[in-house]
Amino acid sequence: HKVLGRYVRTSIKNSNNQDNANDFYYGEYQYQRKIDKWNFTVTTGAVANHVRSVSQLFGDTNHIGTNLAGYIQLDKKFWNRLNITYGFRLESYKLDKQKWEVKPVSRVGLNVQAAKYTYIRASFGQGYRFPTVAEKYIKTQLGTGFGIFPNANLESETGMSFELGIKQGIKLGKHVRAFADIAGFYTQYSNMMEFNLVNEPGFGFQANNIKSKTMIAGV
Repeated sequence: HKVLGRYVRTSIKNSNNQDNANDFYYGEYQYQRKIDKWNFTVTTGAVANHVRSVSQLFGDTNHIGTNLAGYIQLDKKFWNRLNITYGFRLESYKLDKQKWEVKPVSRVGLNVQAAKYTYIRASFGQGYRFPTVAEKYIKTQLGTGFGIFPNANLESETGMSFELGIKQGIKLGKHVRAFADIAGFYTQYSNMMEFNLVNEPGFGFQANNIKSKTMIAGV
């Protein structure tokens, strides 16, 4: 059993109407059970985040955000060669008086020893990120005619990623041992949040959703 707790207070006094004060609370309970007879491990738990922000940067208003999540992860080893992991997490989020937003995400991974010094791995994971108070409500001037503007309509972003890799051990003579590792990956985001240069409601930066899908791939 594991219980974690954290409280963080930040208070910044600044000129130019940029005062910022935040109270952040975090709590987590985690339970893990390992069953040696079956080479099986289960990990489960619950997480809570709560932030209270009062800031001139965020409209001189009290903003309250709460994130609650539950998760479970299963790890199983087969024949001393294959390891499989599956995880599931249910996220929920509420900011101020908006409705609760709920999103399930999963991930799965495997690692197999194909030969004595050859390991192949593959993974798939989903991601989810809700807008921060700063991204939705920040409003300030950075100079004459230039500023950062709020976007109360900012939506959460989701994503998924894949990876396939192989690691090969190398032995040269009696004294040289090394390994080579190569992997290919692909990541895709929907509604990705990004600060962009805008002309409305003024000239400066504003967080916006990229409506087209964003893709990152490589080797």
